[in-house]
Amino acid sequence: MAKVLIVDDEPAYCRSIAIQLSDDGHETESATTAAEAIKIGKRFVPNVLVIDWIIRDSRGGLQLAAEIHGVNPGLRTILMTGFPIEAVEHEVVEGEVVCLVSKPFTLDEISQAVSLAAANGPRGTLE
Repeated sequence: MAKVLIVDDEPAYCRSIAIQLSDDGHETESATTAAEAIKIGKRFVPNVLVIDWIIRDSRGGLQLAAEIHGVNPGLRTILMTGFPIEAVEHEVVEGEVVCLVSKPFTLDEISQAVSLAAANGPRGTLE
């Protein structure tokens, strides 16, 4: 099972994803701000990051993911977005993000994405 850090400035998303992934057997931590995410990322050292495309108090989810990846090079990232996938795909560097997940999503879709990331699977899109 994976150690998963969930980052979204909407606490309800963090809670529901954390409950689902914990039920799946994963160890989870969550953050609703960039500063909190970096602090938890250094202490918790996740191997999977589930992060929103837009975090209100940061430059953005990809930049924040890159900062966390800097202290944990083996980190696998799942990017969530409420924007059309096509609008964010061009900014995703191959290998940086293993899966793009479109909001709204089902908790089963997040479970599937985390399983893919934890297994170091190929990059994919869940729409």
